[in-house]
Formats: sequence, structure tokens, C-alpha cells
Amino acid sequence: MQQYGDENGRPRLECVVIDCGELDPGDPGGGELGPGRLPDYPEDYPQMELLTLEQFINSITEVKSSGNALFREERYKAAARRYHKCLRYLQVINKRAEKLQDITQQYSFSEIVATYTQQCHLNLAACYIKLEDHRMCIKSCNEVCSYQP
Repeated sequence: MQQYGDENGRPRLECVVIDCGELDPGDPGGGELGPGRLPDYPEDYPQMELLTLEQFINSITEVKSSGNALFREERYKAAARRYHKCLRYLQVINKRAEKLQDITQQYSFSEIVATYTQQCHLNLAACYIKLEDHRMCIKSCNEVCSYQP
């Protein structure tokens, strides 16, 4: 910043922080945990190993539903954050499902993960269209087309 300052040390260029990841006022689920709530990142959830895969799926369904509600309210950035959160947890579920001894159960959870992953990427594409971020929209669509469970 010093190189952009005038002789008094004041910046000549406007320095503004935007879209820094702060939650909008009233954004539900911003970080507080309640029933069925998950932290934004799996590594921030110390009791994660205590949850069954079914409980994980139920929690992810709630997060995805809240993303859908935000999309209907035209809060596209907040909705996209929810879909990204779902994708992070779906990776965790997929890794845990691979360790299951019961092949039928393993296949069942793999199918659920594949379905939810594709839905989240399609929902992200819809958010990015509304936000006019065409590059990210194409990236999300490519994820759907190239997804290999």
C-alpha cells in the first residue's frame, strides 16, 4: 500500500474489501450449531466420528434444503456456500462408506453420494448463472459430466 500512497501516506487508490466471506445479517446457519447442524468444514467437527452415515445424510439433506430455500429467496451466494458445504461433507461420507464391510451398504451409500454430489453441482451451476459467473457455471457443469463415483 505504501507505493500507492501520496506524500502524506494516504492511499491514492481506493482500498475496499468486498465479498470476504462474511455472512449476511440474518443468514441462517452461519456458524452456530443447532440440531442437525454441521460446521462449515468437516475438520471443524470433533465429534464427526460419532455420527452414523445415516445421520450425516440427514444433516446434509438439511443443509442442501436450506441452500434451496436461499436460492428461492434469490440469495445466490449464500445458497452456493451451502452447496459447497454439502460437497465437503459428501467427500467425508464417501471415504467412510468405502470402509464399510457390507458391500450392499457400501453400494447404497455410494449411490446416495453420487446423486447428492451431482445435485449440488447442478444447483451451484444455477447459482453461478444467476450471479453471472459463467466460468464457475461451466466448471460446475463439467463436474457433473465427468463425475465418476
